[in-house]
Amino acid sequence: MTFDAISAVSTLDTFAHTTSGSNRVLYLYVTCASAEQAGISATYGGDALTAVDFEDAGDATGLKTFYKIGPDVGANNVVITGSSGHRAIAVSYHGARQSTVPDTTHTDGAAATATSRTLAITSVSQSCWKIMCVYVSAGNATFTSGAGTTLRSSGAANQYLAVLDSNGPLPIGASNLVVSFANNLNVATGWAFAPTSVAASMLMVF
Repeated sequence: MTFDAISAVSTLDTFAHTTSGSNRVLYLYVTCASAEQAGISATYGGDALTAVDFEDAGDATGLKTFYKIGPDVGANNVVITGSSGHRAIAVSYHGARQSTVPDTTHTDGAAATATSRTLAITSVSQSCWKIMCVYVSAGNATFTSGAGTTLRSSGAANQYLAVLDSNGPLPIGASNLVVSFANNLNVATGWAFAPTSVAASMLMVF
């Protein structure tokens, strides 16, 4: 599996994102008012994304997560409907399994007042990558990745949102993604997702 591309915007409801490779998966993270989240939907290249989670930050806003297995390849628009003025990040990978996404139930980091976030994400399949999105509702968070964690993007969304991942396959079980930031009221969500095939280096031989 390979990281593909990431696109981050502030206060836009339509923005471009380009995918490449085969066996793609796309994740979309959108900030919104808690009272509006049920009515928010999204498409990529005109195809509907599946909404899977909303995490309330405790200040009448929160983070909504969408995904799409096998999104169209190339340059296409992400379109968010239901309200206006969203901060959003779209991130894609290729070489991903095209069923059972995510690998297990998503892992939530409930609203907290802190300047760091450690999210333990569990996988049931071998060689999963793990991904986390953190929303700091005050913005200007200056995200820094911790051990075993790669920061993919934050700045284009005015430091409200960060997407981080494991940057490689992990064995079955729980492992942490870690991030620190300057402001504190935050919420997070994390996933494990599997590759199309298991790397030989990750197989256990008896």
